[in-house]
Amino acid sequence: YDLGSGFGKSVVLAGLLGLNATGVELVEQRWQGACAALRRASSGASGLQPGQVRMVKGDIIQFDFSDADLVFTDSLAFGDDLMEKFNQAARRMRNGTQIISA
Repeated sequence: YDLGSGFGKSVVLAGLLGLNATGVELVEQRWQGACAALRRASSGASGLQPGQVRMVKGDIIQFDFSDADLVFTDSLAFGDDLMEKFNQAARRMRNGTQIISA
């Protein structure tokens, strides 16, 4: 999962590397851009399988990512309140889940 995935570059790259990936973005313009990037990457012989990569428009705190193996997020953009809510949500993840935060 890429929480706050912006224009979806990391999510599309993960898919092109053969991983299942989900990007979650709240800002409409960025989510639309991520969906466009996914359409471009899915056309042709990219090797992306249907459903392998998803772009979800939503709030990362409301989104259930408890089944994640890996979570990437740019937490430098988070205020204290959002960071605390993210920490609470992260506690629901299964053991062994890795979080990469820039």
